[in-house]
Amino acid sequence: VTALYGKVDADKDIKNPKPVHQLSNMALLKLGANASIGNSAFAVKRLKIIAMRNRGEFFPIGTLNVFNKAYSKNPQLYEWSYRDRRSYLASLKWTLRDYVKID
Repeated sequence: VTALYGKVDADKDIKNPKPVHQLSNMALLKLGANASIGNSAFAVKRLKIIAMRNRGEFFPIGTLNVFNKAYSKNPQLYEWSYRDRRSYLASLKWTLRDYVKID
C-alpha cells in the first residue's frame, strides 16, 4: 500500500494534475455499478449512484462520501476537482495512518 501512494498519486502540480488511475480519483464500486456508470461526468455518476442506492444497492460509506462530497471543502456537486481529490486523499491517509507508514 505504501508503494501505491507514491506510484499512483504523485501529482503535485496543480497546473497539470493527472486525473485518471490514481488513488485520489478512485472509489469502490461493484462491477455492475462501475459498468453502468462508465466514463460519465461526475454529476451524472453521482445521480446514478443516488438512484442505485435508493433502489437498495449497497455502496461502501467511503464511496457514498465521495459522491456526496463529504471529504471536500468545495460544495459544488457537478465536478470532481483537483482540490476534491487532494481532500479525499488526505482523508484516506489520515484513516490509514495507524496501519500504514505514509510519508
